[in-house]
Amino acid sequence: MNQLLAQSNHESNVVLLNLLVFPNITMGELTERTFMSRQNVMNCIEKINRRYKKILTIALRPRVGITVTVNHISKIDIAAALILDDRQLIAEGFKTITQSEIINIIPTIKRHLPGNVFDYLTDSQLHAQIIACILVSNERAEANKSRLYNALLEVGMSHLQAMTLTTFFDTKSQLLDRITIRQVQLAVMATKSHYTLAMLNHLFVKEIFRHLCRSAMFPTIAPAYAVRTISYLKVKNPFAFDFAFDLSKKLQQSFENVQIDDEYVALYVYMRLNRQQQGMSAL
Repeated sequence: MNQLLAQSNHESNVVLLNLLVFPNITMGELTERTFMSRQNVMNCIEKINRRYKKILTIALRPRVGITVTVNHISKIDIAAALILDDRQLIAEGFKTITQSEIINIIPTIKRHLPGNVFDYLTDSQLHAQIIACILVSNERAEANKSRLYNALLEVGMSHLQAMTLTTFFDTKSQLLDRITIRQVQLAVMATKSHYTLAMLNHLFVKEIFRHLCRSAMFPTIAPAYAVRTISYLKVKNPFAFDFAFDLSKKLQQSFENVQIDDEYVALYVYMRLNRQQQGMSAL
C-alpha cells in the first residue's frame, strides 16, 4: 500500500515539475513527456490542485495549453521543494547541470550573499534551489548585473542561468530583510486578544519569526506523508488550529510574499500547549 502511495505521489510530482518547467505545455506534449495516459495526467492534476490549493492552480486552457498560477511564492520555489522531497525527479528526462557544476556554484553563491541568508537555508535546500533555477530559467528575469551575476558567469553559467539565479537569490535576500520580529509580535498579540493563551510568550514569537524566515528562504510545503499526521492533530486539538488559522491570516497580511501555512503554524501552537500542560502536570 505504501509503495502504491509513493508511486502515486511521484507521478503527481513528475506532472507538476513538467508544468513548471514547460509553461503552456499541451496535454499531448505532457502525456508524451511523462509516459502517462491522458486520464492518469488528469487524475494527477486534480490531486495536485487539491493538495496545493493554497499556493497554486492548474488550468487547462483551449489553444493556450496547461497553465500554472502561483500565489505568494515563485515557480522556482515549488520546483525546489519537489526536487528536495523527491530526488528521483531530476532523472525523469530533465536537462540540468552536473553534480560537479553545482559544487562549483555553491561557494560562489555563498560568497556573494549576506550571511543571514544561510542561517535559514540548509545546503540541501540550496542545492535543490540551484537545480530548480536551472530548470525554470526565466527569460524575462532582469538581473542587476551584480557581483553575483558576474561571478556565476565566471564559473561557467550561461547568461540566462546566471540571470535567473541572481534574480532569485537577490529577491530572497530582500524578502528576508523585510521580516521583523516586531511585526510577528504585533500579529501574535492581536490574535491573542481573542483567545486565552498566556503561554504564547516571547519564546513563541521567536519560534514563529524563525519559521517565517525559513519559509521565506525555502517555502514550507507539507510532504504527502505529513498530511495524515496533521489531520490527526487537527481532530485532537482543533483549538490550536483555529488560533493558527487566525494568526496566519494576520501574518500573511504583513508578509505577502512568504508562504505561510496555517497547519505548520498550528504545530508550533500545539507544541506550546503541550509544554504548558506538561508543566502543569509536574506541579
